[in-house]
Amino acid sequence: MKTTIILIPLLLFLFLTSGCQDIATQSSSDVITPDDLRCEYLIDPVGIDALNPRLSWISESQQRGQEQTAYRIIVSSTKDKLADNDGDLWDSGKLLSDRSTHIQYDGKPLAPGMQYFWKVKLWDKDGKESGWSEPGTWTTGLLKEENWQARWIKNPSAANGIGKKGLPIFRKSFMVEQPVQRVLVHVTGLGQYELFLNGTKVGDRVLDPAWSVYEKTVYYTTYDITSSVRQGENVFGVMLGKGFYNTIGDRRIHGVDVDRPLKLILQAQIELADGSQQMVATDELWRVTDGPITHSAILGGSDYDARRLPAGWAETGFDDRSWLNAVATNGPGGKLCACTSPPMKVLEVFEPVRIDEPEPGVYLYDFGQNVSAVPRLNIRGKAGQVVRFTPAEQRFGQSPQTNDGRGRVNQAGGGKPN
Repeated sequence: MKTTIILIPLLLFLFLTSGCQDIATQSSSDVITPDDLRCEYLIDPVGIDALNPRLSWISESQQRGQEQTAYRIIVSSTKDKLADNDGDLWDSGKLLSDRSTHIQYDGKPLAPGMQYFWKVKLWDKDGKESGWSEPGTWTTGLLKEENWQARWIKNPSAANGIGKKGLPIFRKSFMVEQPVQRVLVHVTGLGQYELFLNGTKVGDRVLDPAWSVYEKTVYYTTYDITSSVRQGENVFGVMLGKGFYNTIGDRRIHGVDVDRPLKLILQAQIELADGSQQMVATDELWRVTDGPITHSAILGGSDYDARRLPAGWAETGFDDRSWLNAVATNGPGGKLCACTSPPMKVLEVFEPVRIDEPEPGVYLYDFGQNVSAVPRLNIRGKAGQVVRFTPAEQRFGQSPQTNDGRGRVNQAGGGKPN
């Protein structure tokens, strides 16, 4: 009987203590708050073609069972107006709803190439009002086909846009007479492109644009290059590759064997310090020549002749008088659409775990795993010397079902470079 008397108050004490802690936690927690603002699933996206983009957020609270019962969104044309709670473009007012995804913008018509600022506040199940969220932004692309004033251009030296000695590189010098407020560039190149400004690659995308049915859709990308454009002379440079768009001379890819002409379209919007606008767009005044890529295959690799890349070709002061004028051409037929899918990027760099020389002058680099990657090599040598890369998943001399070979690489089952 004594044991029972002792245990009952002990259990009651533990229960009451636990309950007090839970009540204290609830009373000290904040009301529901909005976080992780997104537009079209993206955080502060640059280059959105949706005329009524969808806005989303996450509702957070430390209270159990808490929920959003209403929200209010404001969208402003400037950061200062947003800070003053002036939704000059859209003020949704308080809307009774627990929705937090796919809330369509329902304000004044959006303009191309503009940045918009927004925030949201919530009401919880008890009717308590949260503070405003941290600001979110989105920047529109060109929105409609008629807003493209640029022309598709290509190398005139061949019908398919591929020069006699290499894939094309383009350049365009332009002057900026004042400091800039904001500069956006909208660009795509088929089959793939890399964009340079004053000798430096723009962005961190690789193998852009995304693969598509080019007769229906062509994806373009918008970059904010405000910090890279300087007062005075600037230069755009573009290098084109074939990708899946042109497979002539390549291994057949998904049954596709096409010889489409390589081409480029670019339009830059420059807002100057005095509020005036300047545009740089692809046309027949752009200059073009054969570049260092002499063969390009999306699966079979590339041939690169470093002698064919002129020093400073995408920088100011370069003499391009020996280059040709580009020619205007038609697009592939598909609608130009802003690309909002996650881009391919360099995410990790692997160092070799083993370096062998199975034969004199033949070096094998073992990265310790099977991976889809692009080799990077710093090399010195004489002009005209050839370095050949041969990728593989195994080596000659291996035991059955064991990757322990010590010979050259063996491409059995993986195909050969073309």
